[in-house]
Amino acid sequence: MRAAPLPGGSAVRATRRDGGGPEVGSRGIGPTRAAHAARSSPGSPTLLRGQLRASVAGDREVCMAARIFLALTALVWLPYGIFCFFQPNYLAGAAGVTATTATGTIELRAMYGGLQAGIGAFALAAALRPRLVSPALVAGCFLFAGLAITRLFAAISIGELTSYTIFALGLEWGSTALAVWLLRGHSSPAIA
Repeated sequence: MRAAPLPGGSAVRATRRDGGGPEVGSRGIGPTRAAHAARSSPGSPTLLRGQLRASVAGDREVCMAARIFLALTALVWLPYGIFCFFQPNYLAGAAGVTATTATGTIELRAMYGGLQAGIGAFALAAALRPRLVSPALVAGCFLFAGLAITRLFAAISIGELTSYTIFALGLEWGSTALAVWLLRGHSSPAIA
């Protein structure tokens, strides 16, 4: 079937591809049997539109879950990074990390302050802008997994688990697992 313009240009009528009119025996009202069969067959535009609507609804749910995860990530990382930037000595009591020189203080502020605040800011931007969700989830997969793996190996090699380390491992492994799960549900097959 193809659309043929009607006089006046404001409407179209459906015609057969071979140039013929409505189906023989038909008054020209409603679709022909062939058109009806085409709409209900697998791969037809009508079925594909329905599948697309269902897919879009599912994507919205996954996207909303991912955005909530990213907002919670921002809520944890951004304030903690800002706090560590202004109070680098807090880490001495909480994690046993202390600076002995000015360069050490700069390093603590950069890594515990700036980097963590940057992770939180990126997560917040992605929570607010849906087009950044997939890139933020990919970044989260690598960042959280990198922290979790190295922290776990370091704890095993030293043979000690403090409450700070246990909490950090839980946060990092949990964030990694959620980011991977959300990315698989949110992204195109090329990414997942």
